[in-house]
Amino acid sequence: MHSTLRRLLLTTAAVTLLATPQALAQQPFKAAFTATPEQPALGQSVALAATSTGGTNAAPITHTWDLDGDGEFDDAGGTTAKTRFDTGGAHVVRVRASQPWDGAIRTSVAEKTFVLNAPTPTPTATPETTPTATPETTPTPAPPANAPPVARFDRDCTRHGQMTLCGLGNAYQGTPKTISAAPSSDPDGQIVAYEWDLDGDGTFEQSTQATPTVTHTFAPKPRRTIAPIVREWTVSVRVTDDRGAQATQGFKITVKEPKCEQEVKLGAFTATGSCLRDFGDHHRSSEPVSLNGVAIEPQGGQWVSLSKDRIASKRAIVSMNAGGTFATIVNGEFAWTPSGGKLNGFKPDPDAKVNGLRVTGVSGTPALSGSQLRAKVFVALPAQFGGATSGSPVTLGGVAKAAGADDAFSFTVPSAALGPIGLDTLVVSYDGINLWEVNARVKLPAPASVDIEGGVGIRSNGTFAYGQAEAKWTNGGLALGGPVPVFLERIKFRIEVDPPESECVPMVGVKPVPWFDFLGPRPANLPKTVDFGHPTFAMCGEVAFTAGPSVGGSAAARVTAGLGWATYADRPWVLRTFGDLELVEVKVAEVDFAVHGDGYIRATGKFRWGVDGIASISGGLSLEMLKTKFNATARVDACIELVDWCAGARAIISSRGIAACLEIDLGFGDWTPGVGYYWGKGFPRGYFDGCDIGDYRVAISRPKAAAAQFTGEARSVDLGAGLPGTSLLIQGAGAPPKVTITGPGGKAISATPGAPKTLGDGFVLIEDARTNSTQVLIAKPAAGRWTITPQLGSAAITEVLAADGLAKPEVSVQVQRPGVLTYTVKPAAGQKVTIVERGGEAGGVVGVATGEHGVLRWMPAEGAGGKRQLVALVEQDGVLREELDLGAYQAPKAKRPGKVKGLKVGRGGARWKRLPGAAAYTVSATLPGGRTVVKHVARPRLAVRGAQRVSVQAVSPSGITGPRTTARRP
Repeated sequence: MHSTLRRLLLTTAAVTLLATPQALAQQPFKAAFTATPEQPALGQSVALAATSTGGTNAAPITHTWDLDGDGEFDDAGGTTAKTRFDTGGAHVVRVRASQPWDGAIRTSVAEKTFVLNAPTPTPTATPETTPTATPETTPTPAPPANAPPVARFDRDCTRHGQMTLCGLGNAYQGTPKTISAAPSSDPDGQIVAYEWDLDGDGTFEQSTQATPTVTHTFAPKPRRTIAPIVREWTVSVRVTDDRGAQATQGFKITVKEPKCEQEVKLGAFTATGSCLRDFGDHHRSSEPVSLNGVAIEPQGGQWVSLSKDRIASKRAIVSMNAGGTFATIVNGEFAWTPSGGKLNGFKPDPDAKVNGLRVTGVSGTPALSGSQLRAKVFVALPAQFGGATSGSPVTLGGVAKAAGADDAFSFTVPSAALGPIGLDTLVVSYDGINLWEVNARVKLPAPASVDIEGGVGIRSNGTFAYGQAEAKWTNGGLALGGPVPVFLERIKFRIEVDPPESECVPMVGVKPVPWFDFLGPRPANLPKTVDFGHPTFAMCGEVAFTAGPSVGGSAAARVTAGLGWATYADRPWVLRTFGDLELVEVKVAEVDFAVHGDGYIRATGKFRWGVDGIASISGGLSLEMLKTKFNATARVDACIELVDWCAGARAIISSRGIAACLEIDLGFGDWTPGVGYYWGKGFPRGYFDGCDIGDYRVAISRPKAAAAQFTGEARSVDLGAGLPGTSLLIQGAGAPPKVTITGPGGKAISATPGAPKTLGDGFVLIEDARTNSTQVLIAKPAAGRWTITPQLGSAAITEVLAADGLAKPEVSVQVQRPGVLTYTVKPAAGQKVTIVERGGEAGGVVGVATGEHGVLRWMPAEGAGGKRQLVALVEQDGVLREELDLGAYQAPKAKRPGKVKGLKVGRGGARWKRLPGAAAYTVSATLPGGRTVVKHVARPRLAVRGAQRVSVQAVSPSGITGPRTTARRP
């Protein structure tokens, strides 16, 4: 049977507790017992015998006895029992009958009360004395002995059908309970005092004089060990009659938790919950509570305490509606003080968040607006934005609902920064699901320095999701500045934070330097690995831009491709593209194009260029742009399509034109004459131009050639000694001349009859009907006079041009230390030597060699420290003809800007000393109430009122940031 019902004190009338009352009505069941003797004396044995009725043979009755009146049937079992009473007063004896019936156990209880008088004291013997004769008198009878009082409780019983339930033994924590001992009596007088032991410690600590009732608010006793708190003990009353006799009686009380309420008024506030327990002067709940729309969830076995003067909890989660979801404001201890419709002491936790955005402070005091509590707080964007906060507070509270177009949960941030990207006038809106969306003016970093419209996404856990923007420019595009002209025509991107390797950011960390087969043999001094860095941000998307010097009225390079713009903490930013590149008239496919923040541009890709029906060049390309010039080298196949002849070649592409330096296996050795083309000028009369061929000079003028027609004289050309080769261009009248060329030693060169080209030992001869010319390449010609004799039937010779072959240039360097080298150059007329450095992620011009010997001093290009290749770019008469590998040196890592000095914070803002070499400054200012302002400024000052703490970092022209300097307002 349930323990609560077991403790109920029932009247002497039999009470049957059964789950099926209909069955009880059909089969009466009643507990009863007899006592012998019925009026026992003190110390006399009493025999008890159960006489319960209603049992059957199939379902016998069992009996248990309560012999000490404590309400527990644990003193004896069976149909008989014995007991005795050693003290006077009232003694209660009970029997409980139990019987299985209809699938349940029915019980019935009977009780008897025995009242015993205290023993009469034995008179004290009086010593015998000699009797003195006295007159006889009538004796006075002795007064009767005082009968002790009987202590009894009003059991507060009510009848429910066949059940009688008594509430004496139950009390609710925090609710006053009145206990009555009015049934107590005195057989020969009256009771004059009632004393109470309410805490069960055996001491009657409270007296109500002659009043038989006491009112007391019970609370459980605190635990002394790890055991549960005590909720049961014995409450006793001691009564005293008018002659001093006393009697006591007790019962076991159970202190239950307070009764539950669903709604409680706390002054102007209202708390609702599934169970708000009344503790008299306050309510408590260990279940979630709503306080005018504020959700309070007790944690870790704690509760929330609610009163009109104080609302508090040792540990709870407090959340408020924030645009369709609930924002966690407190996770731990809090204490608020209601005052009218305001809630004083409302303070968010340091890590409080509104849908993932950190709460930095509260504006004013939260107050009721209608039936809902509203709180205005400042929130900060993620750390990636510099911690900038909302310009005006965000209002929390109200009934949760998804944000829509008309009631979007939003706020504004005056300015922020996303790495090197500036953001102004940010409008931040929550989509009601899991994403903050930000619309802003996006300020692209240097060298772009331009504002465009863009957007940013922040997940509801506070992490950066994406950033995006798109813009188009006309009239030549947007100039990015820098030493190499770069103009943006269109850009569309999304921003990634701490991006992993991808097509957008192809290299992260230390990786092998890539080299492609189409670029030919790998240079011996090219570093094997390079530190590509770990980007902090990346803009990935699409871009269209032009770059490089103007050639024929157009930019040298035009790119329409995928975009990867990465920024780093220790080196210049890098703008990468991957797609197609148009390099003047050359189409480059599968290009990897990189623009570095310090102006260095590199690209690799596959290309094919040519003039239909005349010549074509195809292969792989490696491009470098340096200031107003660019050059590219490539491993290609060069084809003169007119005569269906191809040869392996090393292509040289520059701001002047393109030349394929032929590698002809005809005894030419290391002499590589070029098939050349100048941008915008069309294909030259001669195929062979550039590379190891000098400028053409007139060897036989038109007048001399015309005179020879009448005299029959042979045409002759004088060639110098030691030439690696020569090129002769013989112009004809109406057709390519058919000639025999004879050297000083008698060697003769002539065309194969009927063939447009002739390949011989150490020579190539091509008859070009397109230009009415015959072109001849001769390797290592003998010094002296060479004659050119027309064959029978040949077209008349109108002019002969000759170009001497150029010897291989010779350049060497010795690096003294990073930034200083010495050089030696073999002089040659019309030659210019420019020395450059190249690394996996950095490069630039070292200087121009102005003599046979000299010293060059330069500032190593900004980038990762490590091995860098030194290369000599050799130009001949203004045209690039050769790249020479000069070795390598160990370059230092990029130098960060220094620490800003002289920072002072005043009432109107902050000032600091200008840092030499800094292009801009990133400033973060903390304002009262938890606001933070982040700005990019070009000058060493920031105007902002009320700044309490300011941090400044210098930014280099290439986007590298320096250490942070912080100061507080005095």
